Amino acid sequence: MCKIGKNTVTWGDKKSELMKTKSTVLELDLHGVLHSKVEDRLYDFFFWQNNDEGVIITGNSTDMKNIVTQWLDYNGFDYYINPSNMGRINVVMSNL
Repeated sequence: MCKIGKNTVTWGDKKSELMKTKSTVLELDLHGVLHSKVEDRLYDFFFWQNNDEGVIITGNSTDMKNIVTQWLDYNGFDYYINPSNMGRINVVMSNL
């Protein structure tokens, strides 16, 4: 079950923080999320919550980064990873 609060999303007994940065870009923190649940979280963040950009925090897990970038590629999102912080994927609005 998913409950959406002001800046949080609760999935069962787990809570994902959606934090606003200074530029008001939402962040989706995937720390502690099972790899099998990542696509559900991304789908919810971008399609159900209607976000077209944001920051996804993956941490240092190569597998997590691969799951996220493959999902973003498949769904046509543009993104970049800053070499100074490889644990964050910045999703930007497409110029299409």
